[in-house]
Amino acid sequence: MICIESQYFNINRILLLTIGLWPHQQSRLTQFQFFSLFFIILTGIIFQLTTFLTMTKYTSYLIIKVLSSTSFLIICLLKYYTFYINVEVVKQMLLDLQHMCDELRDKNEIAIIEKYGYTAKCYTVAFIGIAVSAASFLFYTQMYIMYDNALLKNVTSLHHLLFQTEYFINENNYMFFILLHMDMALSISTITMVATAAIFNACFKIFCGMFQISSYRIERAVKINILQNVALKNKICKSEELICAVNIHRQVLKSVYLFYNSTYIVQCNKITIFFLSLTATFLDKFEMMFFFLAGLFVFSLSFNFLQISQTILAHKTFKEAVLSFLIACVNIIYLFVANLLGQNMTDYNNDVFNTVYNVEWYKTPLQMQRTMLFLLIKGAKNFTLNIGGLFISSLEKKRKKNVTQILQRINRKEEGTIVVNFYMTSRILIVMRKSFI
Repeated sequence: MICIESQYFNINRILLLTIGLWPHQQSRLTQFQFFSLFFIILTGIIFQLTTFLTMTKYTSYLIIKVLSSTSFLIICLLKYYTFYINVEVVKQMLLDLQHMCDELRDKNEIAIIEKYGYTAKCYTVAFIGIAVSAASFLFYTQMYIMYDNALLKNVTSLHHLLFQTEYFINENNYMFFILLHMDMALSISTITMVATAAIFNACFKIFCGMFQISSYRIERAVKINILQNVALKNKICKSEELICAVNIHRQVLKSVYLFYNSTYIVQCNKITIFFLSLTATFLDKFEMMFFFLAGLFVFSLSFNFLQISQTILAHKTFKEAVLSFLIACVNIIYLFVANLLGQNMTDYNNDVFNTVYNVEWYKTPLQMQRTMLFLLIKGAKNFTLNIGGLFISSLEKKRKKNVTQILQRINRKEEGTIVVNFYMTSRILIVMRKSFI
């Protein structure tokens, strides 16, 4: 029996418990923990933005310096709040994942889940390693700046620090408490970023494993049906025209949703539809968060790159741009991993459909062949994750290559005429659309 919480999500559990977001442990204490940490991040944002109220002269350098750091805290605050209000959705998703894992009995299926669960755990460890390394480097840089300005030059001013803040008090006298508050806000934000990204990544890796199990069940089901159909050779349809039609269709779509006519295929159908619907429900609840995150990431990257360039050009030093550099790196890594997960989901979903095409379907009973052709029409729809521009799975080059291969396979004059007619119709529709626009 597989227990995903103890085997693969144990590190995720510790991370989420530290910020009060573990779905299976919600109480009055965790609510107090959430609001306390939320308040620390929020005040960290506010006391940076209040700098604009006391500025005697607005310069691009100071504005960009404030916005470059606050943008990261705003992103983490949005993720923190959205995850908290949708904690029941995450809890139900984890329960459904555990329920599906409990139904696995085949040793090969269990091995597949163990493989992807271990991969998810490795990703979590990698995220933690990146966060710890970045925090250590930032702490070292901050201490170096404080030592260089406060001890060597006998200057004690927050203007030489990595943050630009305004607390409406004598900041030089309370420098330690201000640094403590900002470091706490940054630490909580970093843990939030790592914890939420790690749990999302782990769940999507398990999804990919379930798609792999679907492919395995399809192959097994077809083999069983072929063995059961050996004595019924007169009912096997090996039409060359049908084989050519399916091969061309395979080159065009590379996908099929349902494929059933036996117990194993029904199970495969259920598991595929279950995870497609579960993924859709999960993403629907977080759609608004990802929509705003997409814009905030672009906003944050822009200001942090500007901050890096201005600091290097104006002060001829890189140490004061370390915070912006680390934030930009974190944003790039986050966007890359998010898009990679979306691409993996599309690829593994397509692998299920490719398995259907690649098996010896023409040796199965005629009823199964008819069902397959019917389902090719109903289920030929590509599955992609595209939320607010965050999950973008582009396969334009591959599609163009597939189209070329398909056209090369057309030999009959009638088939070529059909393709030309559809091409001319599409061109006419494009011209009409442009004229109306």
